[in-house]
Amino acid sequence: MRGHEHALSLLALAHDDLKASRVMARGVEDFSDAIFGFHIQQAIEKSFKAWLSALKLEYPKTHELHRLLVLLEESGVAIEQFYWVEEFNPFAVQFRYETSQWDEPLDRNQAVAWASELLDHVTQQVALIVVQEPTP
Repeated sequence: MRGHEHALSLLALAHDDLKASRVMARGVEDFSDAIFGFHIQQAIEKSFKAWLSALKLEYPKTHELHRLLVLLEESGVAIEQFYWVEEFNPFAVQFRYETSQWDEPLDRNQAVAWASELLDHVTQQVALIVVQEPTP
């Protein structure tokens, strides 16, 4: 399923991950950075897949944010403002299944702000794509 309906479904799921991240940002001692980072990564991944879907582009079954960024860029989308997302790529798999740690704790408020900005932007882009589509 690709297109507007799928994009809206993915955006709803991305919003759920972002809501969970907001709660975790307030209760730092209750949630590890690995769990918090996973939900931020998921909000980003689902946002990008929603964007690709709205553009009617196929996307791979991947958690690699860089691959999704490249697909968006190749489709002509300006994504330079979102290069920061690659910082969250390891949270998709690596930090969930390994005891690897990073040097500094995540700035959770900054991560939520960035993910919120991305999700708002993608939501606006999806709405614009729908408006620009010709009516059958």
